[in-house]
Amino acid sequence: MAQPQKKRKPEPGGSGSGHPNEESDGASAGEEGLEGLPELQAALSGVYGMPFPLDLFVAWEVACELCMEKPLDAFSDLGVQLVGPFELLAARSFKRGSNPHLHWRYFFDPPEFMTVMVGKTRHYGYFRDEPLAAPQLVASGTAVHFEFTVE
Repeated sequence: MAQPQKKRKPEPGGSGSGHPNEESDGASAGEEGLEGLPELQAALSGVYGMPFPLDLFVAWEVACELCMEKPLDAFSDLGVQLVGPFELLAARSFKRGSNPHLHWRYFFDPPEFMTVMVGKTRHYGYFRDEPLAAPQLVASGTAVHFEFTVE
């Protein structure tokens, strides 16, 4: 009896160069565990110019396992959607000429903050003191009460 084939994860940025405006060619970024991690890290670092922590890629792996067709919506039952760097991992592109550092930036967000997940009234992301260092904190903000907290 034939085993069903696994669906492939979207490759970041299309052809693997990490540029967010390229078209996806449907290639796989890896099917088991965190296979392809160096390529994923290089793709995001190439666009953002900074490293990303392992937990971002683990969260992406879980999202792909939960909802292969729409991994950005994998946690919708929790009321959140993956955004920002996750959109590049899903082979989505940002508007040509846009600054990826400003994508999903809210008015009261400090410049050290990068949104990676949004909910109805709150957004979550990484806070980093040093641009070239991996973020050390997860923080959240809300546009409703104009507050920003580090958790």
